[in-house]
Amino acid sequence: MTAGRAHSLGGSFDLALAKAVPAIPNQPGLGLEPKLDGFRAAIVVEDGGVRVWSRNGTDLTPRFPELERGAGLLIPEGCVWSTARSCPRRRSG
Repeated sequence: MTAGRAHSLGGSFDLALAKAVPAIPNQPGLGLEPKLDGFRAAIVVEDGGVRVWSRNGTDLTPRFPELERGAGLLIPEGCVWSTARSCPRRRSG
């Protein structure tokens, strides 16, 4: 299933997924961060609008209006930005 659609990319596209490696690379300037629970998404800015797509092709824009607003201000027209949106879990009790 495709992750999203962008005219500037020629139509539908997939997001790159993380993969397991046998060892953590040790290279100068390499930054690592833990994988948190959340959404892998692509933000598409084109045609004067912003769409947030999940890796399964679901339009997440209505669920994350703050990403839509921020991307419209910070990401140039015609760009696709791959991102992970972390969502903290709320604990009951």
